Amino acid sequence: MSSIPSMYANHEFKFTYGNHLAAKVVNWMEKRCVPDPTFPASRISSIYYDSRDWIILREKLNSEYLKLKIRVRWYADAHSSQLFPSNFIEAKYKIGSARKKVRMPSGRESDWLATAPMYLPDFMQLPPLLRSLGVVLRENLFPAFQVSYTRRRFIDPLTGARLCVDQDIHVPRTNPLMISTTRPVCMPVGVVEYKQQGYDDFPDWLSQINAFQGRRAAFSKYLASFQHITNFQH
Repeated sequence: MSSIPSMYANHEFKFTYGNHLAAKVVNWMEKRCVPDPTFPASRISSIYYDSRDWIILREKLNSEYLKLKIRVRWYADAHSSQLFPSNFIEAKYKIGSARKKVRMPSGRESDWLATAPMYLPDFMQLPPLLRSLGVVLRENLFPAFQVSYTRRRFIDPLTGARLCVDQDIHVPRTNPLMISTTRPVCMPVGVVEYKQQGYDDFPDWLSQINAFQGRRAAFSKYLASFQHITNFQH
């Protein structure tokens, strides 16, 4: 589908947990890590793109070694939900456990991204912007649906690795040109992400997340959301 621009790779590991235990997971993380000094918490929203025949989704379903996501992302305060002005169009590659991401400002207001109908042609103008960063897109990509969640960010003081605790993952809206259903969907699980440069393993203490119905998983918010929206089972 695309070629990979040159950039530094991080290794990423994911663990799911019962979303109803999110407060306990955050408390557990606070005892082992320090909050990110710049952005300790925020509300994240992303609109994911795909082709009419769902080629990006099929990469996930087929568990291909090389996977790609295209999304436009904006942020809000975790408590007041006030939108931040910064937002980005992103390409994220997954190569085994390694991840590579490039992004650039979308050129749109965050309020517009959060409220404009996704069937507007303006949304299709965003992915081609990534070509200036070396991303090659051979398909026309359409906005599919929005995924929103609360993220808390931490740093492991021993390794410098970055960790995120995501909770209350839900799909508030869809593009009717891609998916007919419009019912909001809430995920029963949250996600802990461990990200480290140059290392392809995670610390032993992270395995203790199984106390919170946690398990290591190749979890994709995009795929899981699609499955919940459509009641699709692979």
